[in-house]
This record gives sequence, structure tokens and C-alpha cells, in this order.
Amino acid sequence: MPRLTLRRKIMACCIGLVAILVILVVVFVRHELSETLLSGSLTNGRNLIAGLAARGEHSILTEDYVSLLEMVRSLKGSDPNIAYVYVRDHGGTVLAHTFAGGFPSDLAEVNTPAAGAEWSQVLLDTVEEGPVYDIAVPISHGRVGFAHVGIWLHRIQDTISHFTVVLIVIAGAVLAMAIGLASVVSWIVTQPVQSLIQAAEKIRDGHLGHQVMATSKDEIR
Repeated sequence: MPRLTLRRKIMACCIGLVAILVILVVVFVRHELSETLLSGSLTNGRNLIAGLAARGEHSILTEDYVSLLEMVRSLKGSDPNIAYVYVRDHGGTVLAHTFAGGFPSDLAEVNTPAAGAEWSQVLLDTVEEGPVYDIAVPISHGRVGFAHVGIWLHRIQDTISHFTVVLIVIAGAVLAMAIGLASVVSWIVTQPVQSLIQAAEKIRDGHLGHQVMATSKDEIR
């Protein structure tokens, strides 16, 4: 195994420390971004569906399902992260929904808020669209029905992936600059030592008058 020179050891230490720091920063930023985007999207979804539940109660009680359908469709188009919206009565009958191909029969009973709960959410793994958070809000404490909204996760994941790529590019640039800086620093630190080694070799060879010029006022001079 070849012996590492002092210069290479200094470069390895500097580059290693910078690389570890860069990796930690990328992992931390990605984690925080994931938590922030997911939390913000779910909070927005809960607020939107709670608003629909409040507005749609009168339409359900008066059996004005045309107005209820308009509200549901309007909410679906208000946010690209929304996968679907539907409203069901307390008996489980779906009154309005945004599914173009018909309402999936197995979706109606997957998420029902507990008595007294303001909302509940369940992570669903759909085959076509990937993971979706189903958020349910009771209408008049569940006596009238429940309003549901589905929040896509793939859009959040795409955003996270995009920013991760940007972070990796920036990290690569920082690491490249660190390599250049480590090379310069290692050269500055080891050059006086190299000069002393060369002087010692000349003196050993009989050149007793050889001198080393001091180029700095630090510990090595």
C-alpha cells in the first residue's frame, strides 16, 4: 500500500469533512422539505374540505344535489394536488363526486371519522395514481354525512425529487470548490516542509552553506 504524503492527508481530511457536511445538509434539507410540503398540503386539504362540509350542509338537507355537485367540482379544480372530492350521507350513500368513470364502491367506507372527531385521514395505495391521503370531515357531527377529499402524494414527491436534484448539483459544486481549496491549502502548508526536506538533503550531501528562505511568520519558517 503506497504511503500517503502529508499533502494528500491534508487534502483527504479537508475533502472528507466537507463531503460529510454536504451530505448531512442534503439529507436534512430533503427531510425538512418533505415534512413541510406534506404537512402544508394535508392542512390545506383539511381546510378546504371543512369549508365544503360547512357550505354543503344546506344543499344536503334541502336535497339540492346539483348545487352540491357544483361545489364538489369547484373544489376539485381549485388545487392540482386534489385527486378527488366526494360527499356521502350518514347512511353511506354517495351524493356527489368527481370520479369521471363512476364512484369506486370500495372507497365509501374506508375512512369514517370517530364520534366527536373533527376529521380523520387514511393513506390509500391506489394502483393507478400511487399513494393518496383520504381526508374525511363530518357534516354536522356526522348526523348529515361526511365530506371527503383525496390528496395526491406523487406531486409532492415530484417536487421533492426536483429540489433534491438541485441540492445534489449545488453539493457537487461545493465539493469541487472544496477539492480546489484543499489542494491550495495543502500546498501552502506542505511547501515549507518540502523546502526544509530539500535543504536537509543538500546539507547531508555536503552543501553546508545552503539556506532556506523564510516566506512566512507562522510556526513553519
